[in-house]
Amino acid sequence: MNDVIYAMWQATKSQFNYKMMALVFTPFLISIVFWSVITYFYWSDWHQSMMLWMNDLIPSSWFSRGMVSVASGYFISLLILFMLAPAVYLSTLLITAFFSMPIIVEHVHYRDFRDLSPRGNSYFVKSLMNSFIAIGVLLVGWILGFPLWLLTPLSPLISLLLTAYFIQRLFRYDALSTYASDEELHQIVKGSLHKFFLLGIIAGLLQFIPIVNLFGATWVGLAYTYLALGELRDLRYTTAI
Repeated sequence: MNDVIYAMWQATKSQFNYKMMALVFTPFLISIVFWSVITYFYWSDWHQSMMLWMNDLIPSSWFSRGMVSVASGYFISLLILFMLAPAVYLSTLLITAFFSMPIIVEHVHYRDFRDLSPRGNSYFVKSLMNSFIAIGVLLVGWILGFPLWLLTPLSPLISLLLTAYFIQRLFRYDALSTYASDEELHQIVKGSLHKFFLLGIIAGLLQFIPIVNLFGATWVGLAYTYLALGELRDLRYTTAI
C-alpha cells in the first residue's frame, strides 16, 4: 500500500512538469473528437436498437406503449451518454499508453531511476498485443455484464473492476518493457499484481471526477511508471544481495 501511495505522490509532483503538462490535453482532445464523430454517425442506430430492446423488455401491460416509449427514450439517451463517458476516458488512456508512455518512462527514469540499466526489448508488436488483450477482456466483460448493469445495483462495481483490469494491464507492460527483462517483468507482475490492480481501481475512479479526469491519463502513466520502476529496483536489489 505504501508503494502505491508513494507512486501516486510522485506522479502528482511530476504532473506539473512542463513536459508532462504538454502531454495532458492532446490524448483527451483526440479521444473527444473521435467519439464525437462516431456518435454523430451512429447515435440514431444506437438509440433505435436500444429502444426496440427496451420495449420488448418492459411488458406493455405496465404502462401504455406511448408512456413506455417516452420514458425509455429519455432513459436510453442518458444511458448512451453514461456509456460514452468511460469510453472517452479509456480511449484517452489507450492513446496515452501508445504515444505518451515512452516520453513518460524516460522522464521518470531520468529524474529518479538513473541507476536502472535497460534490459528489456520494447517491441511495438508486444505492446500492441498487450493492448488488444486488455481491450478484448474489457469488451467481453462489458457485453457479458450488460444485463447486470441494467437490472442490478452492481453496475458501478462491475465497471470499476473492468476499468481497473484494463488500466493495469495496459500500463504495467509499457512502464516496464524498456528496462525490465522478460524474466524480471514476469516476476514483478506475479509478485506485485495486487499493487497494480489497486492503482488501477484508484485510477478508474478518476473518470468520475470532473476536471481531474482531464489530467487523469498522464497522471496514471506517471503513477504506473513510478510503481513499476520502483518494483524493478527492489527486485534487482534483492537479487544482488
